[in-house]
Amino acid sequence: MPEIEPVALAGLTTLRVGGVPERLIEATTRDELIDALRDAWASGQPWLVLGGGSNLLVGDEAFEGTVVLVRTSGIRRLPSPREGYVRLQVEAGHNWDDLVAYAAAEGLSGIVAMSGIPGTVGAAPVQNIGAYGQELVETLVEAELIDEATGDVSTVAAAELELGFRTSVLKNHYGSVAARSAVILSVTPGRSCGRRSASPRVSPSRSRGCARPCSRRVPARGWCSMTATPTRTVRGRSSRTRSSRHPSPVRCLPSARAGRWPWPSTSCA
Repeated sequence: MPEIEPVALAGLTTLRVGGVPERLIEATTRDELIDALRDAWASGQPWLVLGGGSNLLVGDEAFEGTVVLVRTSGIRRLPSPREGYVRLQVEAGHNWDDLVAYAAAEGLSGIVAMSGIPGTVGAAPVQNIGAYGQELVETLVEAELIDEATGDVSTVAAAELELGFRTSVLKNHYGSVAARSAVILSVTPGRSCGRRSASPRVSPSRSRGCARPCSRRVPARGWCSMTATPTRTVRGRSSRTRSSRHPSPVRCLPSARAGRWPWPSTSCA
């Protein structure tokens, strides 16, 4: 088991706070992660799983327990039961923004608007991350996790996680105990399209979180994300803005930076 010299958690969290844990384990493979968790649970000591270290406030006093660093990574492209769709099985420690970049480069829709969210893929379902009109619940198919009570590994459908607005059965709310004490090993989002369109004009769909061909106007508050540049007409003139909240209708166009985001335009309904 890859136990390493303990260091202050201040260097592993985005808020730059946190003391030194009693034990620090760095898991770089799925098997190492499973072994580390089972060992930590068997010890009966406090434990903490740490991914990207964002949204985490840790005390500066020493932590008398085990911290498991999730450093697994990798993306597997899997077939989907639906023609024209794919599924991506992603390891828990994979950087979320790297996954978004991969999806964009491959012309896959469904999560591209959620670029810039810090953290790892394994943490995404815990609070059902979302931004710019998209949420993980719209594309998540299943997740592989290990339960603390039994140490068993299982694959559960997204519905079993009861994803809601920034919540799930895996999340502790203000000191309460999570409905299910488990750690995610991998995540499989789906309903992403693998085809591109010759038309450069698209708009994100709030209903499915995917891009679709669109020449009609949509409300600005409805959504243009950081991966699109909205335009609006003011007294007969067209003006560009990066993230307009102007109540006038806008039309979503590709980013002005050539090659930045290869938005697909096949409907993912």
